[in-house]
Amino acid sequence: MSVLAENLALIEAMEAQQDWAALEEFLPTAYAQRAGNALLEPFCDRAAGLANAARGRSHAARECLSRSLAGFERMAIPFEAARARAAAERVGR
Repeated sequence: MSVLAENLALIEAMEAQQDWAALEEFLPTAYAQRAGNALLEPFCDRAAGLANAARGRSHAARECLSRSLAGFERMAIPFEAARARAAAERVGR
């Protein structure tokens, strides 16, 4: 498995488990490995947005989710863009 796939799998697993502490601890490592992995940054941004939302940091959550959505839209990845948009809508309420 590639480093990109491993990072994405870890991020998705921590999101699914809602392990926000582990996710926040891992994200700096994942962000540091984003060079050459265009998908990694918007995945990290979405994860950071979800973690911020879970911690009650709505403003930071919206900023992260907005960056995530923009990244997925720029790369024309509609499924992931829809996930980021849905998360942003939940935070915006």
